[in-house]
Amino acid sequence: MGAELAIRYRSQDVVKELKAWSGKDGADVVFDLAGHDNFARSFEHTAAYGRLVNTVVSDWPKGGNAMAEWKT
Repeated sequence: MGAELAIRYRSQDVVKELKAWSGKDGADVVFDLAGHDNFARSFEHTAAYGRLVNTVVSDWPKGGNAMAEWKT
């Protein structure tokens, strides 16, 4: 698997970098390797019908699946 783009979320504006690279809103596949607060924000960076892969067990707030339902 080769990544075409990697974004340093601590020092780069994720939305700006993603839009500049892809020319569209959101990525088809987002790999969240940080978890926690970043996991919830990852939905914002995932295109409609895209995939979000999380490798970290995160606390998810009650009723927190609204973003997932919104994307489908």
